[in-house]
Amino acid sequence: MTEAAPPRRADASAAVPIARVVVMGVSGCGKTTVGRALAASVGWRYLEGDELHPPENVALMAAGTPLTDANRQGWLEKIAAMLANATQSGEGLVVTCSALKRRYRDLLRGGDAQLRLVFLHGPRELLAERMAARQGHYMPPSLLLSQLEALEPPQADEGALGLPIGPTPEALASVAETWLRHCAALAAVAAAMPVSKRALAPSPKPGPAPVSMPASRA
Repeated sequence: MTEAAPPRRADASAAVPIARVVVMGVSGCGKTTVGRALAASVGWRYLEGDELHPPENVALMAAGTPLTDANRQGWLEKIAAMLANATQSGEGLVVTCSALKRRYRDLLRGGDAQLRLVFLHGPRELLAERMAARQGHYMPPSLLLSQLEALEPPQADEGALGLPIGPTPEALASVAETWLRHCAALAAVAAAMPVSKRALAPSPKPGPAPVSMPASRA
C-alpha cells in the first residue's frame, strides 16, 4: 500500500481568488514596492506601468514637462489591453499606474469591469522626500506638484482601498491582500443569493472604506 504524502501547509495566496489590481497614486507614493510585495504575496504576475510609457513620454517627463491627457491616452490603452488579456485568460495581475483621474480609471476598467484599485496617498513633504532620495528614475521631483494638482482621488463607487503611506510596503501589501479576500467573500455571498434578493446583499464594490493606519515613517 502506498502511503499518502503528509499534507502540505496551504499557501496563503491560494485563498485569494484571481483578480486584477491597479496600485495607483502620484509619484513617490511607493507603487512599485507595494505592488511587487502584493504580487509576490498572492502569487500573481506583476506589471510595472512606468515601463510601458512610450519614449516620447519618458523624454517629456525627464525634461520636467507634465504629461497631458493626450500623452497618456496610448499608455492607458496599452495597460487596459493587458488587463483585458489577463481577464480573458483568468490570470491574476497586479499593475502599477498613477491613474490620476477618474476618466483614466474608467478607461482601465474597460479591461476589467471588476478592477480593484489600491490608492496610496500621503503628505506632499514625504512624497517629495522620497522622490529626491531615489536614483535612476526619469521622473524629476519638480513634477510632483502637477501630479497632485491633477489627482482625483477614487470615489466611493470605484472599488478602491485607500492606504496612507508610511508603514512598510509589506504591511501595506498585507492590508491590501486582506481587503481582496474580503471583496471576494462579499462577491461570493451575493452570487449565491437568489437573483430577487441580490439587491439586498452587501456589495463587494466599493468595498471597505479607506483603512486608517499609523502614520509612522517606518
